[in-house]
Amino acid sequence: MAAKGLEKPSDWPYALHLLGHIYISDLNGARFLWKRVPSAVKQGQPELVAAWKIGQCLWTYDYAGVHEAFKGYSWSPAVQQIVAAIKDEYSKKNMILLSTAYSTISVIDAAKFLGFEHHKRRIILVHLPGTYALVHSHKKNPFRDNCGL
Repeated sequence: MAAKGLEKPSDWPYALHLLGHIYISDLNGARFLWKRVPSAVKQGQPELVAAWKIGQCLWTYDYAGVHEAFKGYSWSPAVQQIVAAIKDEYSKKNMILLSTAYSTISVIDAAKFLGFEHHKRRIILVHLPGTYALVHSHKKNPFRDNCGL
């Protein structure tokens, strides 16, 4: 269709198409698709707007915003699986990045990065093959205070 210069039909699954670009880490493709989507379609498909919110946050490295975008919409059954797959892959990448890029990090920063609510986490033990990383609060003895030792 696109090769012939034809428009996509109005019932094209734009949200799924956009999320497909995000899933394969093609943010440029997602961005250009968003620009090509007619305004009337954007206004009539809130799920497409919610999918683009994920893309926007990824594009601007807004780690906390990405997690909020995942949670901020009640996804339809048609896209739930791809959203869950994107979220899982994003979490894995961030966990690896966090464990390799930081020697120390605050609980609040780690929580934003990983999508946790920081007040619910005091100590996070990250285990990846061959490495452990301990992230804790700045209490006098956070290990004893939070682990019951």
